[in-house]
Amino acid sequence: MPKSEPQDRRRRWDQRMLDAGYKRVGLWVPAERVELFKELKRQLLDDSDYQALSDFVLCSYWSMLEDPDCDDLDRAFARQRLRELGASPAASGASEDALPSSLNSND
Repeated sequence: MPKSEPQDRRRRWDQRMLDAGYKRVGLWVPAERVELFKELKRQLLDDSDYQALSDFVLCSYWSMLEDPDCDDLDRAFARQRLRELGASPAASGASEDALPSSLNSND
């Protein structure tokens, strides 16, 4: 083991993960949801499932913008998260499906 590596096995693992571009996240969850979070972790670490999981999260935030049960605080939260995730919502009143008029014409 090189002299620069930590002696503790856990610290070595943490350092390898940091070097690979990962960040440690700690959170407290209700005991009955532990398995769900373990599954989410597994999917996040598995590149093949990452895009589907990302699409699900983005779709959930987009849905919050239109859900009548969501209040203004919920929608503000969803807009902020979409911006942070690089999927900014359209300006208020604009439709996501609307194309500029120059692209709508068939000529």
